[in-house]
Order: sequence, then structure tokens, then C-alpha cells
Amino acid sequence: MQQKINTKGKFMRRTGGIMSAAFGVFLMVVLLSNASGPAKNGNFVTGAPFNKGLTCAKSGCHSGGAFGAAITTQLLNAANVAVTSYSPGQPYTLKISMTKTTGTPGYGFQTTCATAANVGVNSWGTPPAGTHAKTKTGHTYIEHSKALKSGVILLSWTAPAKGTGSVTFYSSGNEVNGNGSTSGDQPVNTSLTIAEGVTPPSPVASLDAIMQSNQAVVSFKSSGVETSSSMILEKSADAVNFSAVEKVTGTDANYRYKDKNIQSKAFYRLKITNEDGSVIYSNVASVVVPSKLQNQLSLYSHAGTGYIMFHNDGVAQNVQVTYSDLSGNLIYSETRSVTAGDNSWIVPRDKVKGMAIVNVVSKDGNKSSLKIGLN
Repeated sequence: MQQKINTKGKFMRRTGGIMSAAFGVFLMVVLLSNASGPAKNGNFVTGAPFNKGLTCAKSGCHSGGAFGAAITTQLLNAANVAVTSYSPGQPYTLKISMTKTTGTPGYGFQTTCATAANVGVNSWGTPPAGTHAKTKTGHTYIEHSKALKSGVILLSWTAPAKGTGSVTFYSSGNEVNGNGSTSGDQPVNTSLTIAEGVTPPSPVASLDAIMQSNQAVVSFKSSGVETSSSMILEKSADAVNFSAVEKVTGTDANYRYKDKNIQSKAFYRLKITNEDGSVIYSNVASVVVPSKLQNQLSLYSHAGTGYIMFHNDGVAQNVQVTYSDLSGNLIYSETRSVTAGDNSWIVPRDKVKGMAIVNVVSKDGNKSSLKIGLN
């Protein structure tokens, strides 16, 4: 008797195997993509209402870690003191602290800020190295670009205008074991609500700083408010830690402070002490020495794809990217638009192969170079 072959069953088993394999590849891509930042890959896990309360723990994408992980957030004023209310228009620092009781994890995070009505408060400063900003549906998220070695992240932020009301910072963290998968990681999350406070009137409308003849020139404009205030000009190299430079004695019409002692960038503000002892600060003005911009290039690989990581220490701008062989012969050239902070793009493997030199030239003429090797 002729044996009947169930070709349909074989097809279904074979198709099922192909579908399982395809799903496995898809799942791996989705899970590993968060290594360069969840929002950058379309994932929003701060636990905020406009993120549908989603966190890494709730989504199940990371689990199994036992680092004793914890996360806290604080809003620090210009004197590095934690506050529970903000003064409209004043500069602050959001401090995210991830701690552990055991192990040596790497750290990832994502944070965003919104009003009680879930309107984004997107007044973030330049993201520090190893992080970047991503805006989606009116909300700006700051997150890691790669696994961080420190669990303490300091982010500059300016309080919104008067009448905004209370704001909430929604933050998620992830302590990872670096095994390339989602197992053995421990996600944590928290939120911090800050009330709107009262701002005393300021005699300063704006503080300005420009580079002129290889030195910073700082000036200010009066707001026309009559106050019995003393003002001290302060300077910082990182926009977080300020120190006094001099007492301001001139009027806004003739005051000029000239500073030649700048390493690569400098930040200035006026500390204004009112007659009642209350202290307020002007806006922060900054300058960058073009020849000393700390732009950085690096190469990393993810899922078999090579990426160029470019840290732009200046403002958002267009940069010229060239790939040359080791003899200096041009292989490929392109113009890219970059934001302040970390930027990444895929190496054009169809054009660049083997050993090559990558050069990135910014608008101000600053050049960064990197030798890469591609299989």
C-alpha cells in the first residue's frame, strides 16, 4: 500500500520553524536596541501617564538582576541645594542617582518632565557625554547613548514660565550586567513632583556673553526694576559648579567683564542678593572657544552593524563627514546635521571597507579624526 505523505503538515512545521526563528531575531533586535537608548528606538519607559505607565519592569524587557538597585531624583538649585519648589525661569540641575548594594553593573536611564496636565516641559540644557535628547509627541526625553559607568547623572534644566504650576520628573533606570541580553538586569523607576514657587523681581533682564578677540566679553541689560540688590558675577566650566568672579559695580550701560582664562567653554551668571536676604540668579550665558571644542569620535558595533558615535561639544550644526583610505585618498563624503551632545550614524559599508580614516569637520572648522577597521 502506498504511504500517504502529509506535505501540509511538513509545510506547517517548516513554516512554524521559520516563523519562530524570525520572531526570535525580531525579539532580539527589539531587546538589544535599547542599549543605545530606549526613546531613540521608539520605546518610552518612564512610567509617565503619557507613556501609559510603561516601565522596563512592567514591559518585562529587563529582569532577573539582583544588584540591590535603587533610584532617587533631586532638583538642585544653583547653590546645589535640593528644592521642593522652583522659581520660574531659574536654572536647576536634575540629579539622578542609581545605587546598588552588590556587583558592578553598568547604568542606563530615561527621564522626561511634564506639567500636571501632561504638557512637556522641555527646557533641558545640553546633554552630557554619553547621553542624548529625543523628542516625541511634545515630550523631550534625556537618556543614555551607551551603558554608563556611573549611576549619577547631572542634567541642566531651566524652570518654566510663571503660571505653569507644578511639574513632575518621570525617571527610569536600569542596572545591567552587560551580557548582551535582557537577563540579569534590574530596572528601577521613580518620579519627583516640584511645586511652582515665587520669584522676587530681578533688576537684570538678560546676561550676555560673546567671544571677541580670543576672550569672553560679558554684559547685561537692566529690567528696569528698582531693587536694593548686590550682584556678583559667577563663572563655571560645567554649568553646575559656579564660583565668584567679581562684584558688579557698574550699570548695564557700561559694565563689561573680559575673560581670557577659558579652557574650552565657560558659563556665566549673576548672583543677585536682595535686601531681604533672598537670592536669585540671572540667566546663564555661555561661550565656547572654537579651537578648543571637545568633539569626540568613536566606533561601536551593534547586531553586526558598525556605527560612528560623534559627540558634538558645540551647538546644533551641519558637519562634513569624509572617509579616506590610509593614503589619504577620498572614499566617500557626506554632510550631516548634528545636535548638541551625542549623535550616531551607520557606517556606509557599501562604500567603506577595510581600514579607513573618518574625519568630521564642524562649521567652525574644528576637526575630529578616527581610524576604523571594518571586516
